[in-house]
Amino acid sequence: MGETLRVEGLQKRFGRSVVVAEDVSFEIPGGTYCALLGPSGSGKTSLFNMIAGLLRPDSGRIWLGDQLFDGPGRHLAVERRRIGLVFQDYALWPHMRVWQQVTFGMRPGRRRPKDAGRWLELLRIEHLAQRYPHELSGGQKQRVAIARALATEPSLLLLDEPFSNLDAPLRETLRDELSGLYRSLGVTVVHVTHDRQEAMGTADRVLIFAGGRLRQDGTPEHVYRAPADPVVASLLGAANLITGRLEGARGAEMLVSGSVRLAGTGKGLCAGMPAVAFFRPETARLHPGRPSGSLINVFSARVRRSGWHDQGWRHRLRLADSPQEVVVVGRERLVDDASVWVEVPVDACRILPPEETA
Repeated sequence: MGETLRVEGLQKRFGRSVVVAEDVSFEIPGGTYCALLGPSGSGKTSLFNMIAGLLRPDSGRIWLGDQLFDGPGRHLAVERRRIGLVFQDYALWPHMRVWQQVTFGMRPGRRRPKDAGRWLELLRIEHLAQRYPHELSGGQKQRVAIARALATEPSLLLLDEPFSNLDAPLRETLRDELSGLYRSLGVTVVHVTHDRQEAMGTADRVLIFAGGRLRQDGTPEHVYRAPADPVVASLLGAANLITGRLEGARGAEMLVSGSVRLAGTGKGLCAGMPAVAFFRPETARLHPGRPSGSLINVFSARVRRSGWHDQGWRHRLRLADSPQEVVVVGRERLVDDASVWVEVPVDACRILPPEETA
């Protein structure tokens, strides 16, 4: 059912200064569940609209399977793109009953209530067939919108912030259920969201956008543990980013100079360049005194405050002799202003090029 989506060198500007897509290229194999993740204004919704055919790119190509959607001198109309669309506001027609909504886009000759039965049953809304949108809850409306999109038997399903209008418990339940359904159908899914938990918890692949550029493309685990730059690191959760200057390199390990010396993996940097050392709060270890051994990846700090989070006690620490701060997760509460030592495993630390964080 699903086909490969290929985007090549996509460019789009609004006016002279607003860049929403800058040389964007990627390929999503058929049957893959992919999330487009980025903050507001990153360009992800404009990309959604270009793939859907609602917005024409300035240049570049969009393919689905062997069909060219957009290219030089070509712009295929949205209704000819074999795409199912699900919008943030559901976009249900107020004068149609549920079964009418679902059958609307089906192939000629199959637009009957009984033909909608498969999709109503799959989305568990068969008991709502005779209702109008104003008689439905938010979760029910979302199910109807998805059933309507799937009933067209699309090669690609585009989801634009599909769960943002739902409360948190329902949002989590619905997204887990529906992601399983999409995979069972084999449909290619592109899910646009600004919610990192939604993207990381449902997708096979995550494409991260910021400033109209594709920053990184990979599995949820890879982009979380090995972000390409400080922007990606910050978008995917609490990130410790310590700025400094590269002092030297030993193969893949690099040292950041200053009062803190950290070794980690990195590439494309040379000695003397500005750099940023990155690690996640849960990867560091706390010690009451200085651990014996290496002089690198160990530094002293002072506790600013501690608070309980679902992962444990979350400590905000200020580095000794520096205004920079880090966050570390530990098992015990620490007293404010207490002195501690932080140890960061080399394999949990990455040295990144400097860039303004998101």
